[in-house]
Amino acid sequence: MKKVIRLMIVMSVVCLLGVQLWAGESLTKVSYYPAWINHWENAGVLVAISDQTKFYQDAELKVSDYAGGPALNPIERMLNDHDISFATSYSWLVLMARINQGLDNLIVVATDFQSPALYLVTWFPIKEKKDLFGRTIEVWQGYEYPLLAYLGEDKQKVNIRYQGASMEPFLLKQVDGAHAMIYNELLTVLHEYGFNNLEEYYVAEKKPFYVYSFGELDPEIAWEENSLITTKDTLYKYPEIVQRFVSATYQGWRWVMTHDAEKVVDIMFAFNNSLDRSHEIASGIEINKLMVNENTELYGLGYINPDSWISMARKLFEAGVLDKMPTVAELMDIYSPIPSGVFQPKNRNT
Repeated sequence: MKKVIRLMIVMSVVCLLGVQLWAGESLTKVSYYPAWINHWENAGVLVAISDQTKFYQDAELKVSDYAGGPALNPIERMLNDHDISFATSYSWLVLMARINQGLDNLIVVATDFQSPALYLVTWFPIKEKKDLFGRTIEVWQGYEYPLLAYLGEDKQKVNIRYQGASMEPFLLKQVDGAHAMIYNELLTVLHEYGFNNLEEYYVAEKKPFYVYSFGELDPEIAWEENSLITTKDTLYKYPEIVQRFVSATYQGWRWVMTHDAEKVVDIMFAFNNSLDRSHEIASGIEINKLMVNENTELYGLGYINPDSWISMARKLFEAGVLDKMPTVAELMDIYSPIPSGVFQPKNRNT
């Protein structure tokens, strides 16, 4: 009798393991390439991967996150991946890849940042673009295009050079201005001068430096950022998988917005233990704000604004950066909105 019971237990364990293996094998393998290292900028994906939420697993996806960094182009990495793959890149880089490089297989399916994260910090006021003439401005390679679009035909009148990973040249006043992400480098500059955030800077009577979003310099350059991309082949062959990935990703972002920031950072530490906790929490407050606006309130997280693409194409073409001005039909072929079905919470942790 004992042998029979033992045999039944063994068989039960084997069956259980078999179910687990079958369940694991049934998950569709997916690759994801972020625009940069693992940090709050791709927190939605990291949260969706984590065992704490299992949003991807519930969507029957096994997502592998391949962290980015210097010289790691997420577009190229995604296109060279033989699995079903996704990446995050900047909208203007996707546009230029399609128009200038002829990478017609690229397609945008959602957008994270509904407003620009890229700012310009300067030691001088800017009332019009000629205030930049003769100045030295540091920019990141691949991110110079909003500035070029603002300068247009006058871009040669500004000394534009590539900047490193530090704001030290700007803080030492070795350059007249520099790029700064609202959730990273701009915080560094603000903290250096005793401001906790941009709101404190705006209400201060005395401002030791100047801060501009490109949308403030020109409303037509208030472009969306951080496009979620895949290939046309993937979208047309596996539309349900794309839909599941998009929905689970923004479920991750909604979780980020509704949970304590310390818990979010705890999850990110499993992917990148070199992060500075306090800096990430400060960054997260700004990033969460970028994710939402009136469009996401109506249509859900990940909304793609067609008007943003039209103005972006026109401004880049006028600046001589885009090889040709795409037609409306050509522009619409670059993005195919996949509604996430996930709406921003009314009460967020921002």
